[in-house]
Amino acid sequence: MAHGVNSARPGRMHLQLDICLSAAALAHPDHDRILPKIVDGVTAVLKEDIDMCAGVQRAVDNGAVDGVGRLAAIEQPLWELYCYLGRQLGLVAMAP
Repeated sequence: MAHGVNSARPGRMHLQLDICLSAAALAHPDHDRILPKIVDGVTAVLKEDIDMCAGVQRAVDNGAVDGVGRLAAIEQPLWELYCYLGRQLGLVAMAP
């Protein structure tokens, strides 16, 4: 299940939320009643990250920061992904 419209362009991003459900969950008689609750729950959990990313984008757009936002120590893989994407997009120099 996917939500969103592709509006990605410079200064904007496209966020697509995919939720995978088992065949048993899809076959559940209350599927139509339960699914919106699952989507609402996942969205509530992600809202903090979405709000943080939007704040970082506003700061970058306003020239207040030059780099990434705050990451917790456990988010090292996310930092590595940012670095990889930056290198692939030519935004940062390749490592020697």
